[in-house]
Amino acid sequence: MPICGRTLREAVGEFVHHLNSLLSRMLTHTPLQSFVSERIENGTRREFAVVTFPRQSDGTATIELATGYGLMDFYIAQTLDGVEDPDRKQLRLRAVSYVYALQPHSWDDRIVRWEYVKFPAQESFWCRHHLQGPLEFAIRDSRGAIHTSTLNEWHLPTGWVTIEEVIRFCLHDLEASALTDRQEWHAALNDSIEIFRTRFSAFGET
Repeated sequence: MPICGRTLREAVGEFVHHLNSLLSRMLTHTPLQSFVSERIENGTRREFAVVTFPRQSDGTATIELATGYGLMDFYIAQTLDGVEDPDRKQLRLRAVSYVYALQPHSWDDRIVRWEYVKFPAQESFWCRHHLQGPLEFAIRDSRGAIHTSTLNEWHLPTGWVTIEEVIRFCLHDLEASALTDRQEWHAALNDSIEIFRTRFSAFGET
């Protein structure tokens, strides 16, 4: 069943509680926080919730990971809203956008970021689910000319990327220091994905 609540704050609170339970078991004791605000869209007042790590003194909202490649900052930001669910007479939680990003301390830019935008602007023709970063590559065309580009110039298409899979990438591929052993975090991530597999309607996985 989808994540629902009488209010957006109640629904997003359940979502954040689950994520913090997951993160505190394997990656960090710094809890995600949610902030609910209002804005006017097309003359209608709408509520949105933003889920992210607490903002630090330098203005960033990241946590520090000790990885096999040195220290990296890990960023999570999700914007969610609530959709009326007439059957339950509650608000159903829906993801409007997300950004997950990693930035080595020695870099001036994020090495990689996964992004999703549910409602891109009319003039936005790029993929709503995409991967970007400053990683450079060269393509030789049929005439032998070399074209150099970076992933920041592309919106490389992806599927829906879950927080669980990004955490898995940090723990396995980046060798981030884990708060538990490999088998435990592996099982916890699989369990969490299975829980949300039945709740994807809450996030509009399209």
